[in-house]
Amino acid sequence: MESFGERFKELRLEKKLTQQQLAEMFYTKKSSISRYENNIQVPEIESLKRYADFFDVTVDYLLCRNDIRDGKSIDPSDAGGLSGKTVELPILGVVRAGEPLYAEQNLLGYSTIDSSLVPSGECFYLLVKGDSMNLSNIIDGQLVMIRRQEEVENGEIALVLVNDEAATIKKFYRSEDMVTLMPHSSNPDNPPRIVSLAREGIKVIGKVVGTFIRF
Repeated sequence: MESFGERFKELRLEKKLTQQQLAEMFYTKKSSISRYENNIQVPEIESLKRYADFFDVTVDYLLCRNDIRDGKSIDPSDAGGLSGKTVELPILGVVRAGEPLYAEQNLLGYSTIDSSLVPSGECFYLLVKGDSMNLSNIIDGQLVMIRRQEEVENGEIALVLVNDEAATIKKFYRSEDMVTLMPHSSNPDNPPRIVSLAREGIKVIGKVVGTFIRF
């Protein structure tokens, strides 16, 4: 899956602009453009709109939510389009072992989303903290959609509890009696974690099924 940073860079190169030139056009720093392209940071929503207008694409395209560059090309009657029906999903903060998932200390509120964007099953949002998965377009301050399930395939991104710690989002790999929780990060300070099933308790809460900017 293409990341926000990769798509942002592609669009800049299409315009034949350097990072410095783009930064000057938007009255920002070259380092900000670099952080976007390296998936360290995502612009605020107003800046996202300006970049989308400049690149002549939709915000959804810029955020890799779809591959439709021009919003005018979306046919509302298309079965693959939005349904017009909405659902409210809970937004959770820190999830810790031993606490009910929707406990008051976890629940930050609710967000409305088109029902066609929500897969079957019990789903909720989790507010991302940290940069351990930024190369998978899961960036600090984003909402990720989680479908609650107790098993995932190797290589899928899962929300996992280890012992009595807060839940973590990582790529999940299981081999016999070991589980590896693998980050996908531009920050080398995020090492993989090896969990021995014989010595530590581990529980899969769900699978990441989507990412969204919190407007």
